Amino acid sequence: MVLKIFSCFGGSDQEGHKKAGNYHERGYELFKAGRYKEALEMYTKEINILKSELGEMSIETAKCYVDIGEVYSCLSQYKEALYHYKKSLKYFKKTWGEGHVFVTRIYCNIGLVYYHQGDPIKSLEYYQKAMEIRINYLKKGIGSKTLIQHDIQIATISNLRGWVYDSMGKHSEALKEYKKALKCYLTQLGEIHPDIASLYNNIGLTYLSQGKLEKALDVYMKALKIFEETLGLNHPRIATAYNNIGAVLVELGRVDEAQEFLQRALDIDLAHLGKDHPNLIKGHNNIASIYLYQKKFALALKHFGIALQIKHKNPAYSTIEIATAFDGCGCVNVFHNKYDEAINNYQKSIAIRTRTVKVKVTDSELIDYKRLAFELDKARDATASNHIDQI
Repeated sequence: MVLKIFSCFGGSDQEGHKKAGNYHERGYELFKAGRYKEALEMYTKEINILKSELGEMSIETAKCYVDIGEVYSCLSQYKEALYHYKKSLKYFKKTWGEGHVFVTRIYCNIGLVYYHQGDPIKSLEYYQKAMEIRINYLKKGIGSKTLIQHDIQIATISNLRGWVYDSMGKHSEALKEYKKALKCYLTQLGEIHPDIASLYNNIGLTYLSQGKLEKALDVYMKALKIFEETLGLNHPRIATAYNNIGAVLVELGRVDEAQEFLQRALDIDLAHLGKDHPNLIKGHNNIASIYLYQKKFALALKHFGIALQIKHKNPAYSTIEIATAFDGCGCVNVFHNKYDEAINNYQKSIAIRTRTVKVKVTDSELIDYKRLAFELDKARDATASNHIDQI
């Protein structure tokens, strides 16, 4: 449902009112369709009118800042998202107090940003704040216990917390949160709804982390079917579903099937995000890994190389996916006996893994990487020695 938020324009400003409303509704439709860059254009036009007519400190402007922040979050531009969320939060806390119900939405969005930035503790902190505000609000109503059990916002916060717990390796806690959310979603939304599908995706990820591959594949296929029915075949969420299914199929050894799903995912992301968006790094890594498994080394190196080129064009972007690309290049180098290049790529991977907050490398994993580099170094020396002997 589109928010009808324009109530403070005077009679002489009706043209601005109408334009802002049109931009808002168009932006919202584009956002739902996954056309995030176009949505951002509409919301930007809207907020320019709002700031001109109403100023920075109005409820309409504050809500539009949240809409813009959500678009930036979908585009993985988390600093911009956080900036807009905090501008909105400043208004609500100053004007309405921290207990205002809209603050729940802002805190959830901020929590999601911190999750993506690799800070699960801070993420959970904001989700807890959001939960407390929502529960306190519902307790004021009649039959508050029933309201809390069947509240969509409470369920959404449980879903988000499950996501964080899963990233921390707390899979049982994650499933507990997901199942609470699912019970509410099925009651309030029905079985065919994109939010149900997203929740199935999250549950599948937890099953995958637990090594329950068939269970993971089952819920991923449920998610895909719902997404296709509700969003069409080319929505960004479909790409997420394809990637998830592909990951499980790889683990099950069904590599050719996996390749089809992963390629479809990459094609959708390319169409929506453009060839240089950092979200495409994972897609290229996935396809490259398939080619590596098939010993199609030239194609593998091509896609790992594209992933690193995207990183070069987005210098602020540094995640574990970049390390994966360097690992992949290192593997190809080994197969071609290019040990110096392999060592160089593995060392770059180690450097990223040790400084990346989002995924902390254990001591044993680091030892494995360093041992691999050491073994490659020995192999390189042995090759050089054999070459000298033959001369």
